[in-house]
Amino acid sequence: MRYHTTLSFALLTLFACTPLVAYGADVTCPPADTACLLEAFHTANAGDPTTVTLAAGTYVLDRIDNDDSGEGPNATPVLTGQLTVRGQGAGITILQRPATAPDMRLLQVTQDGCLTLERLTLTGGQGAVNQAQRGGVLHNSGTSILHGVELLSNSATIGGALYSVATGSHLEVHASRCANNFAELLGGCLAAVNAWLDQVLCDGNVSDLFDGCGVVVDAQVDAVVCLNNGTDVSGGCLTTSGTVHVRDSFVGGNLSTVAAGGIDQADGDLTLLRTALVQNGAWHFGGGLRAAGRVRLVESVVLRNQVLVGGLGGGILADDGADVRLVRSVLAFNTATQGPDCSGTVTNKQSFIGDRTGCTVEEHGHDE
Repeated sequence: MRYHTTLSFALLTLFACTPLVAYGADVTCPPADTACLLEAFHTANAGDPTTVTLAAGTYVLDRIDNDDSGEGPNATPVLTGQLTVRGQGAGITILQRPATAPDMRLLQVTQDGCLTLERLTLTGGQGAVNQAQRGGVLHNSGTSILHGVELLSNSATIGGALYSVATGSHLEVHASRCANNFAELLGGCLAAVNAWLDQVLCDGNVSDLFDGCGVVVDAQVDAVVCLNNGTDVSGGCLTTSGTVHVRDSFVGGNLSTVAAGGIDQADGDLTLLRTALVQNGAWHFGGGLRAAGRVRLVESVVLRNQVLVGGLGGGILADDGADVRLVRSVLAFNTATQGPDCSGTVTNKQSFIGDRTGCTVEEHGHDE
């Protein structure tokens, strides 16, 4: 059988922010010395790869540093060089835009920029509504890597915290939390292309239209917990497009007003390996998962999801033309007026499907 469940980690490491030269600048900033932090951006942009270590405390970002990039105002200089910002721990070292400050995101990285954030909390980023600003914390067009970071209570039009969709951009988020962020259109926490999410807790994020936690295109999602996110249209947790692999993850308690309470697959190829979709809800269609393209559920469970007001597919809604296959998986105890566990056509290989009412199940499909 063939299940390629991960992107090549060798390829992913090529995106790491490796030094351009054998030396660089090391800066240590005293507590709350925001000027020191801003100066580190200028040092990096001058061509000197820079690591800035921040003390415990809050670094207040209350002034617009620039507003000439075409992407709305930023609280820090637009990064064109290579910079690592290292704190003492999430909740201990905080970068904060206060509520009384002008609307602005915290960080922007250009195509040539390379940003690493470690052991920080970033909060209060506010995309300028009148400029339809994308990314409340970060607008990334280059390479950005986050380790041990909290993204709390930020907002934007698209990507409440993170926006990384430019051609050639790359985003990694490891061992981090994204919580209580808001997007007006889509991606309560993030909107990202060519991304790797690893050991991320995405909880309590909201989008007015699509993708409560986020929308990802061509992405690897490992050991992610997606809890209690919500949206008014579709994708209570995630919307996926292109090739997306999800493994060892939990998607639960998310809600969509219309469709796809858990995951909304817009198109492409989606694999769920050892992943649980549990107790998600949609008002009308696809309580756990809506599938529009090729979907493989391998050693996964879809349990106790529901369509709340009539509708179709309490567990899985397979659109016409979708290719959905379950391999050694469980699909059971979901509820809907029509097709409580599944609606549409699915292929079953050594899986348990509880209630087949309203669903066409083709047995003994190939593993691939």
